[in-house]
Amino acid sequence: MPPLVSASTSCPSAPSHASKLRFVEEALAARRVAEAYAIRMLGFNETTKKGNPGITSNVIIEPKKEAPLEPVVLRGAFCSAGGTADAVSKAIEEKCFARLRDFLTRWEVKFMEMFLDETFTGPEPSRLSMARLAGGGALQSDTCNTAEKTKQLLVEMIQEQAKAEVGASRRPRPASASGHARRPPAATWRPIACGASLLAEAGMLK
Repeated sequence: MPPLVSASTSCPSAPSHASKLRFVEEALAARRVAEAYAIRMLGFNETTKKGNPGITSNVIIEPKKEAPLEPVVLRGAFCSAGGTADAVSKAIEEKCFARLRDFLTRWEVKFMEMFLDETFTGPEPSRLSMARLAGGGALQSDTCNTAEKTKQLLVEMIQEQAKAEVGASRRPRPASASGHARRPPAATWRPIACGASLLAEAGMLK
């Protein structure tokens, strides 16, 4: 399957005829990522066009264990409604991950309404979570001050989400595998390609 390419936008000015295609694109991307063996990297970038800030969110997944890594565009573009690191990090969770978890939930509900005698084979919506980056994933974006601060906030969000998942499962893991995230010294960073719009450094999560 070729890499998923999206030209979607959630800005108010988006043409109405694109809404159905955008919905299908994003739902399929969400399912693909949720079904993957692992999420290895989250890449994001923000830019401003005619005064409107927009973000793109892409991930690198490992579809099956030890399978070649594949890029997936979760949302081609969406508005951050801010431009600060706090607004960008919150938008990535709320307007990308949480939104697409809702898509997966509604997909299952509609399937069960339409096909009462069938078994839904889709993934658990909770698997579309930034917490899956804990323990070895990477963050990639620009190197400007806002992007650097956004990475720091995302690391903290990933830590909290991973802790919450461990607590919910009531199966505490050893400290070495607790899902804690950290930003390593700059000397240990390395570039990871994630599409033409994301040319920066990766902050590793361990």
